[in-house]
Amino acid sequence: MEKPKMILAIEAAVSGGSLSLVANGTEIANWTGEADGLRAENLIIEIERLLDFAGVAKTDINQLVVSAGPGSFTGIRIGMATGLGLKDALRISMVSVSALEAMAFSNNHTGIVAVPMGRGGAAAQRFVNGQAEGSPFSITTDEIYRLDPGDDLLNHGKLALVTDKRSGTTNFGKNVAFALAKLASAKPETLHEPIFLSKTT
Repeated sequence: MEKPKMILAIEAAVSGGSLSLVANGTEIANWTGEADGLRAENLIIEIERLLDFAGVAKTDINQLVVSAGPGSFTGIRIGMATGLGLKDALRISMVSVSALEAMAFSNNHTGIVAVPMGRGGAAAQRFVNGQAEGSPFSITTDEIYRLDPGDDLLNHGKLALVTDKRSGTTNFGKNVAFALAKLASAKPETLHEPIFLSKTT
């Protein structure tokens, strides 16, 4: 019997992070963090808990997907380092994808996609039918609220308190990791350089 395609997706850059375990395209377990910061040792612990919960051994994983950001500088580095460590230990492939592109792809979104960067800052990018138009840019949460009402906004759940009264807004939730896995499954050769954006002030 053929071994199922088992993907572990790691999103450590955005507001507490998220993990998703996907078997043959179906998410079988996930975790989302509540704290604003994520430490490397905590990420490893949460990965082990996720695998234990799902009854999956590390050796069952045959692909890793890691967020390239944007988001926390430290979070991006932690996610990449953790992914590379697991890749080398398990001798499996790893791809990296943009969190913004994954969210847009998952919802076939036309408009703006935004994720928090902390301290009143956010990263955003414009998309048409899930495809990027232009590069990611920094924006304050106040500026997000004042975007043209014609720009449909898809935002990370952490931004919901800021944007929930803005018309044309969809709350994506906090499980960005599953979106990473979906994008990587559709575009298996994706390898995105880390997206480091400075916060606006």
